[in-house]
Amino acid sequence: MAAITSQQVSTVSISSASQTPRKSVRHDMQYYLMVGLEGVKRQKYRRPGSFSKAIDSLHDEFDSGNWSAGQYLVFVSVTEKHLESINRLRHRHHKGLGWMYLKSEEALVVKIIPGAVQQNTHLGLTLMLYEKINQMGLRYGLAGIGRTTFDGIIGQKEADSAFIPPEYRRGASWPTIVFECGLSQSLERLRVDSCWWLENSSEVNIVLLFSISKADKRLHLEQWEIVTTPNPRITRTYPDPLITTLTKINEIDIVDGVASGAPLTFNFQKVFLRPPVQGEGDIVFSAQDLERWAAHIWHCAQ
Repeated sequence: MAAITSQQVSTVSISSASQTPRKSVRHDMQYYLMVGLEGVKRQKYRRPGSFSKAIDSLHDEFDSGNWSAGQYLVFVSVTEKHLESINRLRHRHHKGLGWMYLKSEEALVVKIIPGAVQQNTHLGLTLMLYEKINQMGLRYGLAGIGRTTFDGIIGQKEADSAFIPPEYRRGASWPTIVFECGLSQSLERLRVDSCWWLENSSEVNIVLLFSISKADKRLHLEQWEIVTTPNPRITRTYPDPLITTLTKINEIDIVDGVASGAPLTFNFQKVFLRPPVQGEGDIVFSAQDLERWAAHIWHCAQ
């Protein structure tokens, strides 16, 4: 994906008639296999032992202080049967792993969680999210569904954190909000993650990306959503009066304890799948909220 400015970013147009799921009409398999993974060697999957060895080796790099090692591994020749074995192994020994499985390519993209900072980043904002909705009287208004695996058009994926309104869970099998977290050098790959979520389900409405630079204690956030606009050029190929685009609607940087780009706002109806009533409204994280959150993350990292 090319560099994206703070104001823009349409990466793919999707027919407004395509509702469930949203069609992946531009981001083909090579996009998901290549973007943000430049320089990552593809390893042929052989057995659980060699898989664990590769994971442990990268963890050792992080433990030695080498955060520039990158946090992704790519395994090929991974069948669905292999994936079942890997999943069992992960739940026993590698609980911090995230992944994206591309079924037709039999490729597994694994994300390593390097330490407490990355975990505390999305979990800390999760706590603030619950505080905000609790103030509206919605103490049980959102259910955290953590690392649930979702089956999309092209394969499977998990989020670092994900949330769904329980009152709608029977009719909505996907989350409405997704958090994806990574190191600063992984930002391009995180954007690929946002595309996966928004292209694969009409129920995922907000994807929040967290990019962390431990060296200079910098947090970068990007909020991605589907935006619907009038079609400026109706043709036989694109006859719909409305088009939808994957759009970065906000980005926030927190450097030296100062948040620029705030507030961070989650539209109520996109989160809860219903209009707000009296006492309810959009979930808003002020600059002060975000600065306090960032200070806590770096305090815990000391």
